[in-house]
Amino acid sequence: EKWQADHAAALDMVHQTQAAWRELQPVVARDSFPLEVLFHVSESLPMDQVHLTLFEAEGNHLLIKAEAKNLTAGFQFFDALKNNPKLPGYTWEMAQPHSLANDVTQLQIEGTHAAHE
Repeated sequence: EKWQADHAAALDMVHQTQAAWRELQPVVARDSFPLEVLFHVSESLPMDQVHLTLFEAEGNHLLIKAEAKNLTAGFQFFDALKNNPKLPGYTWEMAQPHSLANDVTQLQIEGTHAAHE
């Protein structure tokens, strides 16, 4: 306890530095940088079958909304995300797809990265 009391200022500085690096982690960690993640998500899109309508990245959570030409293309995209080796550590969940009158299917997919929780 005496050592901690003698070094309280240094320990406080270390804790402040740790907190600052945790806040910067999404920007400096390549695998969680939002533009990098968006790039890898777009690589999973079936060509001319699915387009993104929303991509949100906040901390360890992703929200993806998309429209697919049909239900099959929507599930192909979801499977491609789950199996994309450039998106390791993500757990993916897809809400029930919503079919529109013109056979377009709306998708909502959420991803959570375990290492960044």
